[in-house]
Amino acid sequence: MPQAEARIAELAKLKPLDYELCREAVAKEMGLRVSFLDKAVQEFRGDSDDDNADPFEDVEPASDPVDGAALLAELQATVLRFCILPDHSAPLIAAWVLHAWAHESFDISPVLGIVSPEKRCGKTTALSVVSALTPRAMHAVNISASVLFRVHHEVEDDEPQSAGVLLLRDVAEIFEAKRQAGIGSTDLLNALCALEESPWSEWRGGRPISTRGIAKLLRPYGIEPKRDMTHRFYRRIDFTDAFNRYLSKGG
Repeated sequence: MPQAEARIAELAKLKPLDYELCREAVAKEMGLRVSFLDKAVQEFRGDSDDDNADPFEDVEPASDPVDGAALLAELQATVLRFCILPDHSAPLIAAWVLHAWAHESFDISPVLGIVSPEKRCGKTTALSVVSALTPRAMHAVNISASVLFRVHHEVEDDEPQSAGVLLLRDVAEIFEAKRQAGIGSTDLLNALCALEESPWSEWRGGRPISTRGIAKLLRPYGIEPKRDMTHRFYRRIDFTDAFNRYLSKGG
């Protein structure tokens, strides 16, 4: 027990982002539920849920002038250290974080939207990183400082796959079987409908999914059919990022 208490004391000294990134692994190592570990760390920190307590830390301004370009580069590197993002997203987030620190100097502030076509894509991690880098960050209204570093997970381990991930899985199976660099839209449709234990042959109220329906499901992943002189087709290479993001863990 003294050893476990010492470990919790070490965790309580971590910065919120560092704790968020290691809490699940540490809980598993110690044989504890993550929720129990969160509570133990919170109690050790001595956080108060007093509504009158100031939930924000005071930040002392730098004593020397700051190189803005170097700061932006460091912010971008920090974001990319923890997040896998679409092109140009990291510099945008870095600029938004910098704006947040100078918020009172502006009349209008942009909203930073973090979205993805699927759950469990890393939005929570991205939000945690942004929260750790910005001043006076809160995940929700009327929460205490003690939960600033905690992120609750709204999804179960046995959550069913979305239609998009199911389609990606089946497309990956088709590409693997055919060993081709590309496949026509109609050929892909026929191959999908031929798969056993897949819903595509009865997708539309008992009727097969259409080529347009396939394109609609793939569009959120940045995948669009190409066109030559005779027909539309999909390239295997255009699925690489989506396969890596959504199927790499057996999705």
